[in-house]
Amino acid sequence: MNRSVTDNETLSHLVEIIRASLAEYSWLFGQIKEHNGSIHFPEQWISFLTRIEQPPWATFYGSEQMANTLALFAVKGIEGVSDLQKQIEGLSADEVRALKIQVEKEAFEKADVFDEKLQNLKLLNSSDIETTLASMSELELEQETSFLTFFLNAVVVSTFNFLAIITHGKSMVRLIHDAQQGEDSAFLKAVQIDATVLSTIPYFKQRLVRSQLSDEPAFRASLARGLKGKVLSEKVELPELRFVFALLHSEGFLTSLPNDQLLDICIGLGIYQGDDVYAFSKLKNKFLKKQGPQI
Repeated sequence: MNRSVTDNETLSHLVEIIRASLAEYSWLFGQIKEHNGSIHFPEQWISFLTRIEQPPWATFYGSEQMANTLALFAVKGIEGVSDLQKQIEGLSADEVRALKIQVEKEAFEKADVFDEKLQNLKLLNSSDIETTLASMSELELEQETSFLTFFLNAVVVSTFNFLAIITHGKSMVRLIHDAQQGEDSAFLKAVQIDATVLSTIPYFKQRLVRSQLSDEPAFRASLARGLKGKVLSEKVELPELRFVFALLHSEGFLTSLPNDQLLDICIGLGIYQGDDVYAFSKLKNKFLKKQGPQI
């Protein structure tokens, strides 16, 4: 199938982003396995995110667009995002995609800045963070912490979204949507991946209260198992490949590109070995079959 220049540029840039982030996610998957299927972010990140007063990251599970907006806020800032929204009005679909590429490139170029800030953050202990933040003026605090907070929240949200896709075949956004439609199985899967939804998303708080006040021992037992459950099952094979599938799928490339081209991309990224296109396509189709529609 012939693809436009914009599509090719989007694909090329997406592969760049995947290549740049793959090492971090491989490290994360390794940490999860080391902790027997449980996630453990660096302590300094935890201290920072629990210290700063910002909307909980779970509030950004409202839609895929909201979840993806966090990184945009980190790059552009609140006013910059507002200006960008105004700029998008009246643009054609191709112009919007071109603008998206431009913004993503800007984010990609700022990755080193984010990385330096994160490395500096990792060098601090919890008391250092408290002391440093307490010594700042209100303006300094906003300038220093705003983009890092949005960026760390973007990392957390995208991580939980990908873990949900890898483990359950649906993003956190989709699981929460289905739960709010009354699907208790989706509710329990979402809690297994990110238990903070119980305290941040109104429907989840209401459902928890209902189960406590009514005779629902089976639901409470399932909830307890979900809270003790692993965010990444030991049965999940090739998590890095599934991570790449998820990113390609988010832009429509997993279903639009021929299998041989997808295979070449995955081999080039170093996450798949072998040249059997049929065997590779079976893995891709298995992934897609588990997905279902996303929001």
